[in-house]
Amino acid sequence: MEKEIMKRLIFVLTICMALVACDIETSGNGDLDGFWQLRQVDTLATEGTTDMRQSMIYWAVQNRLIEVRLLENEESNGTGYLFHFDRTDDQLNLSVPYLHLRDEPDEEVTDLEVMRPFGFDALQQSFAIKCLDNDKMILETQYLRLHFRKY
Repeated sequence: MEKEIMKRLIFVLTICMALVACDIETSGNGDLDGFWQLRQVDTLATEGTTDMRQSMIYWAVQNRLIEVRLLENEESNGTGYLFHFDRTDDQLNLSVPYLHLRDEPDEEVTDLEVMRPFGFDALQQSFAIKCLDNDKMILETQYLRLHFRKY
């Protein structure tokens, strides 16, 4: 009987040590994580719509970072901007962007005009999350609605 208890205790301790040894990192971002293509931008004041499918603007979301990137062609790394972000159920808040230079230190972006082509109307941008699932994301500011599809 004592031998059986000892075997069970060793088994439980082995499982616990294995679980502790596994460093599983999850972001808790759910459907937000992934690679998103900007497909359409709506101007709310005028109800105008711009087809962005050919723009090659993508968002990559992982952990607490979002990279917004323009892929100029298939071989190009394009121009990229990094943001830290916070997310609640229906709000996505992005910090001030940094120009992401792969071989050099990142530089803080101070000119809003650089970010406008990506659908930003502020350097520290907040988006209302109107739709978010495994295939589609719709984000909205006071002025714009951005439509994405997930790759």
